[in-house]
Amino acid sequence: MERKALPGLRRGRLDRVPPRSRLSVVTTHHALFTDVNERRCDLCDAVIAEGDEAGGSGLYIWTRGEETRYEEPPLCATCGPELATVAFRKWDEEEEEEG
Repeated sequence: MERKALPGLRRGRLDRVPPRSRLSVVTTHHALFTDVNERRCDLCDAVIAEGDEAGGSGLYIWTRGEETRYEEPPLCATCGPELATVAFRKWDEEEEEEG
C-alpha cells in the first residue's frame, strides 16, 4: 500500500537541518528531577542521607603533568564495604602471585 503525502507538506531533508550549536548538551529527563546538592553514591547512584558516613568514600588519583589530583567520591553503606572487600581480595591475589 502506497502512502500519500498530505497536500502542501514536503518531506524534510537532512541537508536543510541547521547545524547544532557547539554548546549543546544532551541529558535525560532524570536530570530534571534531581537535586544537584544531594549526595549520591558514586557506584549505585543511591541518595546518601545527610550526615550518613557509614559507607565511607572511594579514592580517585590521577595526574596531569606535574600536578596530582585526588577525589574522594561518597559511597553508600552497601557499596562501601563491598568495594573494600573486592579491593582486599585483589590485593591478596596479587601478593600470592608475587610470593
